[in-house]
Amino acid sequence: MATRISVSPKSVLRVLLLIVVMLSLTSLVGHLFNYYVVVEDFLVKELQESFIRLFSVDGEGNIPTWYSSVTLLFSSALLAVIAVSTKHSGGRYFYHWGALALIFFYLSLDEGVQIHEMAIKPMRLILQASGLLDAGWGGLLYGWGGLLYYAWVIPGAVCTVIFAMAYVRFLMHLPPKTRWLFTMAGALYVGGAIGVESLSGQYAAQYGEERIGYHALTTAEELLEMLGVAVFVYALLEYMRSQLTTVEFHIYSRENLAGLRLRIYRAREQRRLSATGAEAPQGYVEGGVTHVNAGIGGARHDLGDVERGAS
Repeated sequence: MATRISVSPKSVLRVLLLIVVMLSLTSLVGHLFNYYVVVEDFLVKELQESFIRLFSVDGEGNIPTWYSSVTLLFSSALLAVIAVSTKHSGGRYFYHWGALALIFFYLSLDEGVQIHEMAIKPMRLILQASGLLDAGWGGLLYGWGGLLYYAWVIPGAVCTVIFAMAYVRFLMHLPPKTRWLFTMAGALYVGGAIGVESLSGQYAAQYGEERIGYHALTTAEELLEMLGVAVFVYALLEYMRSQLTTVEFHIYSRENLAGLRLRIYRAREQRRLSATGAEAPQGYVEGGVTHVNAGIGGARHDLGDVERGAS
């Protein structure tokens, strides 16, 4: 039985944008209600706090975190498919696509377990030890330096610059539409993850993390990040639609795995022969076994077991 699943990039984008807007508004409304409405009833207060824990975009282990982790993992899977397709077709930048798949896999993991936040306190200690947070430096921790209050943004910014430098040629190699979408997605994601995160750190350093202004900034931060990922998913699907046309996934049992290997072998041989202009390899059948002279050093490859597995 064969099942075909068709995916429309624009439909996926619309669904993702709807989810992003709903999550952001739900989180902000919850914080507004919690900040401005005083609840005396114990049960209602517990329900209110549970709602915040479940839907706050700045929280951990809740619905927005799960959504962000899943979309990043989905991006990693799409990148892996493009990388494999690029390798099989002999295209350029296979390693760039593969590295992107690994990066987004890490981002998905980090979103779920908050690895980057573990760097905040160590980075603060390093800055304090180096004297960068002394008053003589203008109070870099609590003045405008509150921008470094969430100190993980320092290694994050460094990694972003290194990444951008390493991927300039890759980006210029992409089709114009994909290049523009990748750039917009990156600007949104980095603008939220590092830019607005720095502003929220400055606010937290001066006023704490309980005021509504802080929650408004963190909502804007997460909104930009989720929008960036949504645009990136759309960009990947559009790229696959225009460059790959059709992506097929086949699940093989051990009995017919050999048939897959034979088809891959034949496809590679055909590409090699087409590139060299050589004649197709001669084959013959003997005792129900197919023998193919691959023309490589006179070696003869017996593919009888493979051929039987394909049948």
